[in-house]
Amino acid sequence: MVFRNGVLYLGSTTIRSGPALLALSGAAWSAEPATSDDVVRAWLETPEARAVASAGLAAQEAVSVFHSPVTGLAAELRREQGSTGGDPFSTDVAGLGADIDWTGRSFLLNRSGAAAGEALSLLTLADLQEGACGVSALALQAASAADEAKILEEGQARLDEVVRLLEGRVASGETSAFDLRRVQAQAERHRGELGAALASARGLARALRVRAGVEVPPLAEPAPLPSWDVVRDTALASAPRLGALERQEASAALSLRAAQRLLLPGLGVQGGIRRDAVGDVAPGPGFEAGLLVQLPVLDGRIREIREERALQERSHADLVSARATFEAGLAATWTSAEALRSDDRYAHHGADLWSEAWTRYLHGEGSLTELLDIAEVEEARDLTASAWGRQVRTLDLELACKAGTHARALLESALETHP
Repeated sequence: MVFRNGVLYLGSTTIRSGPALLALSGAAWSAEPATSDDVVRAWLETPEARAVASAGLAAQEAVSVFHSPVTGLAAELRREQGSTGGDPFSTDVAGLGADIDWTGRSFLLNRSGAAAGEALSLLTLADLQEGACGVSALALQAASAADEAKILEEGQARLDEVVRLLEGRVASGETSAFDLRRVQAQAERHRGELGAALASARGLARALRVRAGVEVPPLAEPAPLPSWDVVRDTALASAPRLGALERQEASAALSLRAAQRLLLPGLGVQGGIRRDAVGDVAPGPGFEAGLLVQLPVLDGRIREIREERALQERSHADLVSARATFEAGLAATWTSAEALRSDDRYAHHGADLWSEAWTRYLHGEGSLTELLDIAEVEEARDLTASAWGRQVRTLDLELACKAGTHARALLESALETHP
């Protein structure tokens, strides 16, 4: 995990020290491995990711309603007839009328709708990121399982080497058959452990291929952990679900301001052309215009304002609660990652004791028990280092997912280009 331009990313290019992630037995392990970006990129092409993006974009379109400052547009055709002083008269009028939003309410409603659309956009991003984090976690599990299986393969190779040596020595009478049976039993027990590890690794690899269509990626070297202040500030600015709640609160506040404008009188305008005819005088053209002031019905509008205020208060409470919960969870994850890194004695594989023990045994300086003990120590040390790396990488991924920065650029690009 690294910070670049103020954004938290999960590293994906450096291979960890120690045994490399080699191909395990079976054709499924011979394909070219992916990187962590490749995993997310491939998942974005799946029906699962496309459905999430389509649902989110459809929801955004549903709230994209424009509120015009001119409403209630109406046409008027009117004819008046009568008489005055014994002379008949007639008036023909053709005109238009409309309500004019002079209070700025439509402007506030449009801003509220825009904020609501931004909230939905961030929620869509959050849903996509949740899927990306899930498939990345699966890839990390598969890579870690493959690493563990590789370590067990190396341990099995050590025991098989001892078995072959003892078989030759038993045949020449240099050692007892008991020593051979003892090591063979240990090798068989270990082979069972290896088989279980290989089965688990293959299962996770198949699950990754089914979900994202890619092979297991290599393990990345855990990057240095940024400070808590950097992580917190980046996360508070980037977490999409938190950002969506902030936009929802802004939308509710704007809706409340728009509702308060309902207490002001409405304004309607009308105008048109007219033709007046009186007696024998030829009809002449004219023009008329009018202004209509609409007085509000306060009871209903005050109730609407109260409802909008209640929604705004609820949005604010949801945001405050979510931010507190979010920061507490982020702090717990960061603290765990820091504590794990501070005790990195298990992170390193150390010197190769097996080669030295093997040489000592061949020259009669070490016993068979010592050799087998060293084989167990070597394997246990490598497995512990692998488990430490898995925990660190898992916490790094969890931290990036909580901060809303995991694969952010890929996800935003996918939304922008979604058909």
